[in-house]
Amino acid sequence: MKKIKIERIGSYDCTHYNDDLPNVVRQFMEQTGIEVDYYVYNPNTIDSDPDVPEYILEAVQDIRAGRGAKGAFFVNGQPVPLGAHSAVDAVAARQKLLDAAGLDTEANQITLSARNFENLTIDGNVAKTVSLSNSRIDMLGTFCSQFGHVHFFDSEIEKLSVDCAVKTFHFAGYDIHKLVEIANQHEELFRSARIGDADTHIHRININDISVRLLTKQDLDFGKHPCIITDGTVDLAHLVNLKNCELFGGWGYVAEHDSRMCGFLGICVKSVAQRYLTGFLPPGDTPFEQTLLLTCFAGGGVFGPEYNRIGIAAKLVQQAIVDAHERRYVCIEANAHDRGIAPLLERCGFSRIPLMRAGNEMFAESTFYRLNIT
Repeated sequence: MKKIKIERIGSYDCTHYNDDLPNVVRQFMEQTGIEVDYYVYNPNTIDSDPDVPEYILEAVQDIRAGRGAKGAFFVNGQPVPLGAHSAVDAVAARQKLLDAAGLDTEANQITLSARNFENLTIDGNVAKTVSLSNSRIDMLGTFCSQFGHVHFFDSEIEKLSVDCAVKTFHFAGYDIHKLVEIANQHEELFRSARIGDADTHIHRININDISVRLLTKQDLDFGKHPCIITDGTVDLAHLVNLKNCELFGGWGYVAEHDSRMCGFLGICVKSVAQRYLTGFLPPGDTPFEQTLLLTCFAGGGVFGPEYNRIGIAAKLVQQAIVDAHERRYVCIEANAHDRGIAPLLERCGFSRIPLMRAGNEMFAESTFYRLNIT
C-alpha cells in the first residue's frame, strides 16, 4: 500500500521545540497499520533550506503575516487545519487521512459494555451524545473540552443537573449568584450546605500579599516552568525563551505568595514569534520588534481555591504593561482564548480588534486584543 506523505512545520510551545508527528496521525497509524513518510521543517532554518517545497514556504509567509495558524500539517501536499484543542479540526483531519489511504469512513456509533479499562481516554472527538450508565469510575477528568450540558474545569456550563447525594461540592463558576439564588429558593436540595455569596470556608489571600516578578534567564537555567498545566519543566535551550531574555529581559511573569507560585503569564516579543512561528501572531502595522505578545494565562484558582478571583491575572498583566512601557515598546497584543480573560484585558485598557479573514479556513481566531502604549 502506498505511503501517505505527512509534512509539518516545527514550532515552539511553552516548554520545548515540538517536531513530533501530530497525535491524530500517530493514532491513525497505530489503529490502521497505514505507514507514512514524515517530513518536518525547522522554522529557524526554513528560509535557507533549498529542499523546502514552495507550498510550505507560502504557509510560513501566511503565518508570519498573521494570515494563517501554525497548527496545520500537510497530507500529500494539501494543508489540513489542526487548531489547538479543536475536536472539529481533529475529526476532519482523520477523515483526510482516511481519504488519502483509500479507506471507508468509519462507523459513527460505538458501544462499550462489560469492559475493564486501566485507562480510557477520549481525545479529539466530536460526539452528539455521551452516556455513562451502570459504570464505576474512580476519577473522571476533563480538560480543554466542550460540553453542551455539562462542563468541567475552565469552561462554561449550559445545564447542570445534580440528582444524587453529594458529600463535597466545590463550585468555582463564573456566576455563583445564580447558584446561591437556587439554593435559597430550594433549601431541600442543599439541606447541609452553607449558602453565601462566596466560598466562606475558604480563606482568601489578600492581593497585596502577592508579588509579581519577571522570569529571567536564571529561572530558565533552573529548567522549571511555573505553569502547573505543563509538566513543570522547560528546555534549557529553548531558543524562543532565550531570545526573549535577550530582547526583553525575560520570558514570562510569575506571581508568588510566600514563595509559592500562584500565577503565570507567558510573553513573547512579536518579532521572535514571527521568526520561530510560535504562539499567537496577529496581523498589524506596529513594529514587531517593539510589540509584546501575551501568550498564556494561568493563575488564580488553577493554583488553589484561596487564589481564585482575587486579581492575580490583572496584577500580572499590569506588570507586563509597566515593563513594556519602560522598555519603550509601542504595543501589547493578546489572544483571549478564555471568556474570563477578555473582560480582564478590557479592564486593563486593551481594545478588541476583529480579524477579517474571510475565506481563510486555516485561521481560527476571530478577534484579538491590543493596547497601544503611550
